[in-house]
Amino acid sequence: MLAVSILKNKIGTENAIKEINKTSADFLHVDVLDKTYVDEVFNPLKEVEASTKPLNIHIMAEHQWFFVYKYSKLNPESIILQYELCEDVGFLLNHLRFRGIKCGLAIEPNTKISDIVKYIPLLDYVLILGVNPGKGGQELQRKVLYKFDILKRLKEEEGYDFKTIIDGGINDKTINDVKADIFVCGSFITMSDNYQKQIEKLGL
Repeated sequence: MLAVSILKNKIGTENAIKEINKTSADFLHVDVLDKTYVDEVFNPLKEVEASTKPLNIHIMAEHQWFFVYKYSKLNPESIILQYELCEDVGFLLNHLRFRGIKCGLAIEPNTKISDIVKYIPLLDYVLILGVNPGKGGQELQRKVLYKFDILKRLKEEEGYDFKTIIDGGINDKTINDVKADIFVCGSFITMSDNYQKQIEKLGL
């Protein structure tokens, strides 16, 4: 499955969403940044209302409660919290589950699966960042790929049913190297002139 990220594009967020609506993508992936985690602000709350694709919201911001409250009103398919920024991990995950919103945790390249394993029974998604947070167009850090083997083993041994997501560095050259359920792809698609043509190159 494919989620298209709009963090980096060349036609403006509103127009990029319109183009994604026309494609065969499964989800619109929305990174939410407030300049505390990375040196950038991105909070397209109004723009994403125009999406006809289910919303994956990835909150990479300090005050996660605030953004969970705001984006929950959009009835997203899922909200994914950035583990390294979240102080109330278990409480927020349970809040999302109570609201009927699928929930997940994202971890940056240097964070280990063992750091989040106690939360896995609560998760619908585990998102592995394949690049350093917040900047589009980076190359995939292949050192993160082993994490998908660990997650697969956990699912087999413990019977968990979460889905795995790779976010960052995905293009037609790297996609076959990653054993994920969902691929988040941004600039490979959104910096092009033909979104659907680029999606077809991914072979999903």
